[in-house]
Amino acid sequence: MQKRICWLILVAALAPGCATSRPAIVPKVTLKDYPPIGEEHTAELGDTILDKGRIYETPALDLKNEVHNGDGFLLKKLTVFPGILPAQEEDKAYTYYFAARFTIYDAMLGTMPGRGGLMISKTNASRILVFASGLAAGGKPKPDAVFNRVMAFAQGQPSFRQELIYDGKNGNQVKFLYREFSGDMIRSAFNQQAEYDLNESREIGFKGARIEIIEASNRQIKYKVLKSFPDAQ
Repeated sequence: MQKRICWLILVAALAPGCATSRPAIVPKVTLKDYPPIGEEHTAELGDTILDKGRIYETPALDLKNEVHNGDGFLLKKLTVFPGILPAQEEDKAYTYYFAARFTIYDAMLGTMPGRGGLMISKTNASRILVFASGLAAGGKPKPDAVFNRVMAFAQGQPSFRQELIYDGKNGNQVKFLYREFSGDMIRSAFNQQAEYDLNESREIGFKGARIEIIEASNRQIKYKVLKSFPDAQ
């Protein structure tokens, strides 16, 4: 009976919940619409000549190494694995960056997946702790965490982006590649190639956009955007 009680206590200690809820971080919205209408621009082969979208981003850490806390015996061993850790929550003292892969190890229960990451003090950027949802933060600061601060796509937000890329010239035919992104994923079903004959017209159109081709070679293009892609619905 005593062993069963100890087991239940350990399970309860590891279970999520029981954590104070923290406000979610509101993503930053960036509107891309490049280049400006009516301006002359030059681009190289492979460059994006038209770029439009609405991007939802949040501050993140690009973590380069594993970070650990605890030994699995006296304290549960928490492991934060390398990758992009977006900031999802905050309170007055800390910003909480959640890892895509995070584990909790206990000598009796073994290794289990968890939800957690790194928390960084708002007043002392060198104070970095490992945390797990549902468990009180503890342990020593982790100055050994190696990361770059980046911006990451906010999950669950309707980020959408369109690109038109210069793909060279063959005779009097100019070629382009079109791509669409949803979040940070390419919508491969919407990728297209397009070719235009400059003998017919120096003004080309694609998905509502209009572009005037001033000069083109197999290495670069000089152009002017007359009309960008329509605004996403």
